[in-house]
Amino acid sequence: MLKNGFRTLNIVQFLDALNENLFKLLTVFFLIHLNGITHTATITTVIGGLFLLPFIVFSSLGGIFGDGWSKTTVIRITRLLQVGVTLLAVVCASLQWENTAYILLVLMATLAALFGPSKYGIIAELITPKDTMLANSYIAAFTLFGIILGTFFAALLNTVFPSAFPLTFAVCFALSLVETYLSFRIPKTKAANPDKKPPLFIYRELYQSFIEMRKTPFLILSTFVCSYFLFLGAFVQINIIPFGVETLHENPNIGGFFFAFSVVGMGIGSLIASKMTLDLRLIPPCVGMVSVGCWLLAFVPEPIWINGMWLIVLGITAGIFLVPAQAFLVEHSAPADRARNFGAMNFWSCIFALLAAICLYVLETVFHFSAAENFNVLAWMNLAVAVILYYYIRHGSVSSNNR
Repeated sequence: MLKNGFRTLNIVQFLDALNENLFKLLTVFFLIHLNGITHTATITTVIGGLFLLPFIVFSSLGGIFGDGWSKTTVIRITRLLQVGVTLLAVVCASLQWENTAYILLVLMATLAALFGPSKYGIIAELITPKDTMLANSYIAAFTLFGIILGTFFAALLNTVFPSAFPLTFAVCFALSLVETYLSFRIPKTKAANPDKKPPLFIYRELYQSFIEMRKTPFLILSTFVCSYFLFLGAFVQINIIPFGVETLHENPNIGGFFFAFSVVGMGIGSLIASKMTLDLRLIPPCVGMVSVGCWLLAFVPEPIWINGMWLIVLGITAGIFLVPAQAFLVEHSAPADRARNFGAMNFWSCIFALLAAICLYVLETVFHFSAAENFNVLAWMNLAVAVILYYYIRHGSVSSNNR
């Protein structure tokens, strides 16, 4: 039975996932409103890449804070600062400050980068070891459901209040207030490694994390799998809005609604994974099945409603392969370095997500591929990754019983 402290954490991170995605997509719609619908593909690609940069710069620092300080303290401070950022967004929207919108997006992403390692690292401090797989499936599922609602509400608010951006950003401000209140109900935890100090060169922590993780079989593999999940998610999220405009001939809002279907599938897949044993051998076949969803989107986009089914198929298989990798990181990381390992995971996840944005930019500007053709390219790349993972782990068991 999961404890109340974990449940509160799960609600906070659920609301945070909702708020981050709501904020990001509202920023996209705000910039499209200022610049015109013809700039949709460029704006979504730039915002997708820009949102990831703070994770690359600050994830390692978030891991250092998460190990050196109480993780509860890190969570509370980042929630308080988020209240200020969202309040400034209301002002920015009222005055139609385009450049400021980019700055606030970066600040929002910076807080998320600092919050992430503590969010994942504190899980083991709030649960019993036997609940590791269950707790991580809940965290993954509720994160994804938060993304769904954030994406859905962004599209809904932009449809109902198409030009009332001060009002829609005020929703982000209200969510930040709720997050902050609940963060003070998470039990205070002790610092796992209070002697840890931020080094002059913070990226040294990434190198140290890599060296330590090499000592535990498949810990680096699980980090790669979590990172690759972000590559898939970022690719689909960035590509789905142009897909709605170019292939389905709808307005940009339809892409926001359709992305929610993929995240519903991911959430379902995460909950399915909670009923399974912790075994990384689940990963290659599930990764391979993601390609099926991509091909269906690329070649069977009609009738329009069927794309929701294809995105659910894609999402379920992605959700199933995420949870074992994430749970493996929680269970096999040393307590004193757990937040650092998740900081490294966040760093590489965002490198992969940034690669997705770069990949789409190249496909669109160099090869002039359509959004549907982009999904076909993703399917073939993904199939290659599934084959590599299969050959990498096929010689040994990677279940939690083999340490």
